[in-house]
Amino acid sequence: MNAASWPMFPTIFSSEVRSMEKSRREAVRSRVDGSGDSGASSCSRDGSVANRFGERTADFPAESAEAEGAEKGADLSESRPATILLKDVSVTLGQFKALRRVTARIPLRSQTVVIGPNGAGKSTLVQTILGQWPYEGVIEFDPPQPRFGYVPQKLDFDRHLPLTVQEFLALALSRRPLWLGLSKDVKRKVMAGLEMVKAEDLLKRPFGALSGGETQRIMLAAALMSEPDILLLDEPATGVDINGEHLMCELLDGFRRDFTIVMVSHDLPTAKAHSDWVICLNRQLVAQGAPERIFQPDVLAAVFGLHQGQEVWPTGG
Repeated sequence: MNAASWPMFPTIFSSEVRSMEKSRREAVRSRVDGSGDSGASSCSRDGSVANRFGERTADFPAESAEAEGAEKGADLSESRPATILLKDVSVTLGQFKALRRVTARIPLRSQTVVIGPNGAGKSTLVQTILGQWPYEGVIEFDPPQPRFGYVPQKLDFDRHLPLTVQEFLALALSRRPLWLGLSKDVKRKVMAGLEMVKAEDLLKRPFGALSGGETQRIMLAAALMSEPDILLLDEPATGVDINGEHLMCELLDGFRRDFTIVMVSHDLPTAKAHSDWVICLNRQLVAQGAPERIFQPDVLAAVFGLHQGQEVWPTGG
């Protein structure tokens, strides 16, 4: 079930993510402990890799599906440990190979942006990290059982539901039926969540009457209220006007040292301005590294294709 189609997002989301985390932990445990996979690795605090015998090896090398152009932008930052480490991760959906042997790292407390053409597997990567899709390979986390916050690309719901923003956010906090009223503690937590995203004025607004940008801010508040170690966002600017997009980026910049942020984006200038680590996908890893090394015409040509890469990021741009 896609998170974007969940009708009652906070309540179902919190239980669904807990189930995802449990499934993901069990899958990782079976791969590391009982699979007999001699290539299984784990991430240490300093970002290097230890194999199953505890032997230290170097950071994962930058891997490129396109040769030399992408390799220039595939530098790894050794200054920060990885909070998510993927090795040879493949995802098959039916007969379709959505991801092929992706080896990548997401640095601790970074703002990592995942870019690539349409159909490159960006959303699939985020959903796989959440545990929504079965996969081959290894995904390691530090801490081992992180709390996730998730903002889907779009939330499909009945806009005629008689539900205020306050009540929507309270669904994840209160076990009592809404018609019995909200406790002072729940009201306080909801207001604190709205303050984090500068949306206090939306407290009593009907949830179905919000604009695209307002809805995304409320979704962000719901994700932040779970106090995540890792916040994942799938195209958070979709359906948002330019002012709403700027506000969303400003909010995320303010949180970037509080926890790790992983964001899928198709807007390359925004991705460059608001990231300190970039992963380039086209069903497999094309390049990863700091934005100043990734956002070069030759690297983007390897990601998007020669002519399209020059078009989306012209020389000197």
